[in-house]
Amino acid sequence: AHGFGVRHFSYSPLPNVDIYMATLGKAVGTFGAFVAGSELLINYLKSRARTFIFTTATPPLIAASTLAALDVIEQESWRQIKLQQHIHRLRTALTEQGWNLLPSQSAIQPIIIGSAEDTLKLSQQLL
Repeated sequence: AHGFGVRHFSYSPLPNVDIYMATLGKAVGTFGAFVAGSELLINYLKSRARTFIFTTATPPLIAASTLAALDVIEQESWRQIKLQQHIHRLRTALTEQGWNLLPSQSAIQPIIIGSAEDTLKLSQQLL
């Protein structure tokens, strides 16, 4: 899984993907989520998905903010490149300091601490 604003964004359909779901809270900075798919799928969900039927509409300000953020994501791909550079720099620095990292290309970097006791100790030090 990855945030669509970080790894990929396009208004074009993804090949070999029947259903695409994503949230709008992190990369887009608004709230809500969406499901993309074929016209048949979307019509089915509109008529059958209770969570859609009994929900309220997205406020116009949020819809406009979401569209503006999607435009930034699509038009300013340098931001995704810069993020990947930051991730690489962070991983390099942590590895050089001796931290045990799991493989990850996302902004979330899992670090293996060890025992529960060591983890709690580090947690207290970070506070």
